[in-house]
Amino acid sequence: QLAQRVVARALDAGEAHDAGALASVVLHSPGPSKFEVIRIVRELTDLGIAEARGVVDRAPSVIGAGLSLAEPRAMVQKLTEAGATAEVDA
Repeated sequence: QLAQRVVARALDAGEAHDAGALASVVLHSPGPSKFEVIRIVRELTDLGIAEARGVVDRAPSVIGAGLSLAEPRAMVQKLTEAGATAEVDA
């Protein structure tokens, strides 16, 4: 459900140009700053507080799928700066 929203947003924005350049963001752990990570997940995905908390609580979870490579890297950087463990899965 979340991944479908993110993929639809990427396609609408014209960011997904070819299948070879698509990637996902996987949140492995929120780390010590869980509430900050929830805030960032909300910011990155436009989810509500309850949905974002659910995504963070269910880690490991995909918070971005079917995105161009530049966007997932920026997402991972924001998450790791907040203390989370995340990676780009191409």
